[in-house]
Amino acid sequence: MSTEPNPYGVPGPDGQHDATAALPGYPPPPTGSTPSQPYAPGQFPPPVNAYAQPWAVARPYDGLAIAAISTGVASLVLGVFFGVLLIGAPVALVLGIVSLGRIKKTGAQGRALAITGIVTGGLGILGGLAWLALVVFFVASFGGY
Repeated sequence: MSTEPNPYGVPGPDGQHDATAALPGYPPPPTGSTPSQPYAPGQFPPPVNAYAQPWAVARPYDGLAIAAISTGVASLVLGVFFGVLLIGAPVALVLGIVSLGRIKKTGAQGRALAITGIVTGGLGILGGLAWLALVVFFVASFGGY
């Protein structure tokens, strides 16, 4: 046991702190009884399962669905800035279609990602074909002059 004074009590006449004394203006601390116990003496609370999950484990996302949306959005962004829609768009379309099949079999999450990959891949292919048609039209119209 420590011989140091209790720093949280009221200083007594000998300079030592008394943890059981009341501060001026406050009622004295309760004495004699302890707070009520929820269990009778000798009883213990029911055991807690240390290995129980506090919440349900989330299903994993399908990696191909993430790849489909990433490739589709990247192909649209690159197509807007550089006109190279036809490179990543078919990849996004195929990844999205394959991912939908895998999600149906495994029950993984990512259906919306796969569908978004299919849509962005399709838009990329249509945009790339429109870009290619526009280039062919201008080359044919002006004959290279």
